[in-house]
Amino acid sequence: MSTEVNPAPGHDYSDVSLSPWWESIQDNILTLPLCQSCKRFHFYPEPFCPHCGSGELSAGKITGKGTLYSFTIVHRAPSAAFKDDVPYVLGVVKTQEGPHLMARIECDAADKLQIGLLVHFKCLKSSPHASAALYPVFVLT
Repeated sequence: MSTEVNPAPGHDYSDVSLSPWWESIQDNILTLPLCQSCKRFHFYPEPFCPHCGSGELSAGKITGKGTLYSFTIVHRAPSAAFKDDVPYVLGVVKTQEGPHLMARIECDAADKLQIGLLVHFKCLKSSPHASAALYPVFVLT
C-alpha cells in the first residue's frame, strides 16, 4: 500500500513514521507500535520505546476498545475541509492497551456523552467515492 494515505483534504499524512499506522487503518485494523523487549504499546510512533528505550519495535494489533477520557464538541471548523462536518465531537480515548488516542467520536447525541463511556474503533470513509481513504473514529459501545 502507498504511504500517501490522505483521509482529510489539506492535511499531509505521508509522514514515514505514521505510514504503517495509516496503512493498517485502510485494512480496517488498528495497530500501535509494540516494543518487542518490554511488550508495551505506545503512541505516537517513535524510533525507540518510551518505556524501556529499546529500538525493537513492531506494529501490534490492538482490540480497538477503550474508554472516553476527554472530549469537546467542535462548532467552528478548523479549516474549509471540515466546514460541512461541524458540529462534531473530538475526543481522547484511553485504549485497553494503555495509550491514549485522539479521534472523532461518532454518536447520535453529543449532549449525552460522559467521561468513562465505553467506546470501540471503527473506520469511516473520508468521502463517498469508492477510492476514498478510511479514517479512524470511535463509537459508543
